[in-house]
Amino acid sequence: MDKGLQSLWFTEASSCKQIGPSFSRHNWPFILQTDASDNGMGVVLSQIIGDNQEHPIIYCLADLKE
Repeated sequence: MDKGLQSLWFTEASSCKQIGPSFSRHNWPFILQTDASDNGMGVVLSQIIGDNQEHPIIYCLADLKE
């Protein structure tokens, strides 16, 4: 992954308010977003909660270079 892009990604991720998942409401959907290339992959798990906003729960990033 390009170092500039990686730095930007981590800056954006750290500025987001992370929450724990809510299982008490069955109508609050989870959203799993993925992205991958030959060099790496990333995943964001988020949930739409009571304020109708998407809130990140966890981020994962993996480097696939040998």
